[in-house]
Amino acid sequence: FPDQANMLMQGVTTIIGGNCGSSLAPLVKSDSLLSIQKWADVDGANVNWQSFKELVEELQRKKIGVNIGSLVGHSTLRRGILGDEIRDLQQDEIKKMQYLTERSIAEGALGLSFGLAFAHARSATIQELVALASSAKKGGGVVAGHLRNEGERFINALNEAVDIIQESKASFEISHLKAHGAYAAEYLDFALAKIEAINNAGGRVSFDVFPYDFSASVLYTVLPEWVTEGGKKNVLE
Repeated sequence: FPDQANMLMQGVTTIIGGNCGSSLAPLVKSDSLLSIQKWADVDGANVNWQSFKELVEELQRKKIGVNIGSLVGHSTLRRGILGDEIRDLQQDEIKKMQYLTERSIAEGALGLSFGLAFAHARSATIQELVALASSAKKGGGVVAGHLRNEGERFINALNEAVDIIQESKASFEISHLKAHGAYAAEYLDFALAKIEAINNAGGRVSFDVFPYDFSASVLYTVLPEWVTEGGKKNVLE
């Protein structure tokens, strides 16, 4: 319902969308919206926007009762260019994504989000991620990122995020910082020390946390990465 009374009665006045690499805009192709299918059923969705500006205009017409902001989803951009392909991007494709990132921020987006644990971003190279994070900073936006791994390769994933932060100079939020497995406490101690060191050196890194006892992620994130090559159809097979 547009008035969002259920949110307001709980004291929630602002909603930030476009997290973990998936957003409602910009849509390079109509099926770019499928990047959010892991969280919501998009069958029959009435999409009458393409650019971020057009999405903002549509939201304003709805007169929604809470404040709404959104990041640009890296996976949404990637799906718009590659469809279901899982591969490295060509340089001209990265430039297209940089342009869309900067344009969307100029049209009201708050920044860029990565969902590196999810299928469409798993093949993204550090060069691609740094280029896009740099574009987000250039446009005046922030960067948020779901780490590539939250289990036994947690430290490698955190170090990758640190490389993105240091090379792009962007303000970075680690999306729902957590670690799974026997060494989780040790990993988190390492992460907190790393974040503190970056901030003490002049960087801007923050993080949020989930209130879950265990997890609320999609099932394929605990499956071998080869399972997701070829998209949803291959996962189901």
